[in-house]
Amino acid sequence: MYALEKYSNNKYVKIGILVLIFLGWLIPYINKENYLIFEIIFQFIIGIMASIFLLIFKNTFLVLEIILLFPFMFSRGLTLYTIPIHLYILVPLLVISFVLHLVIFKQKLKKPLFLIGLILMLVSVVFGGSLVGYEDKLTKMLMLFLVCSLLLFLYIFFSSTTNTTFYDLSFSMLLLGILIISQLFVYGIINPNSFLLNKGIETGWASNSNNIAMMLLFTFPFTFYLGLKNIKFKRYLYYVFSYLTIFVIIITYSRGAIFSGLISFVAMLITLSFFKETKRSALCYLGYCFAFIFVVLLGIYIVSPQ
Repeated sequence: MYALEKYSNNKYVKIGILVLIFLGWLIPYINKENYLIFEIIFQFIIGIMASIFLLIFKNTFLVLEIILLFPFMFSRGLTLYTIPIHLYILVPLLVISFVLHLVIFKQKLKKPLFLIGLILMLVSVVFGGSLVGYEDKLTKMLMLFLVCSLLLFLYIFFSSTTNTTFYDLSFSMLLLGILIISQLFVYGIINPNSFLLNKGIETGWASNSNNIAMMLLFTFPFTFYLGLKNIKFKRYLYYVFSYLTIFVIIITYSRGAIFSGLISFVAMLITLSFFKETKRSALCYLGYCFAFIFVVLLGIYIVSPQ
């Protein structure tokens, strides 16, 4: 079992998981009539993989990546009353695997950082709508309580069992960005006339372009960090993908994300100017980003001035 541990944080295994999750989204997305059967097959495969990883790896980082990417596997929107039945099987299976992992590897749960703040945030999520009148309030609050309790457990579990670095986390966030952009371009191939500057982009988990843009805005700093921490070809590869991320955020026409991105750039410029080891390359890169954004926005205005 311990001979397999070297694969518990393997980059190529992570990429393989990404490809499988993308296919698990793509095939149901392009087969609307039979989406449910494909959704069940791929999500069970991913769920069983996560359970196996919990049983054979002491380091649970691959399972963390699966849980990070899994919500973006849905090719349709979900509500309280459209949660797939198979999730009621997969979730308990994973919870049992979590417990077995603690027993097999004799690991104890530890009190993580920011626990009190997270608990207060989750409590606010559960009771945030308690004063608003709407149907099935108690049912929805109960569901929120169960989801928040699961999130709290996962946070404590992974804080106690994951052996990783910020670089590893950044790479997983890069994979998330690749997954989202790949889904967006699939949408563009299927709907070429409504791909650019369209608020109605729908990929299943994303009901409009704002969802996509805000998630990409969240992943962008991690791609930028990977560029700073690498050299030569890898650095330029990460930088090129970060430019692609900026371009996609702009063409989604999410004005909130674009405005937030510009504020983030200013904050990054100010912050990075204090660090000598990254000051020159970081400031040059961000300067090029501003120029790139200006050129893209100018091009959009010329092509579509309305």
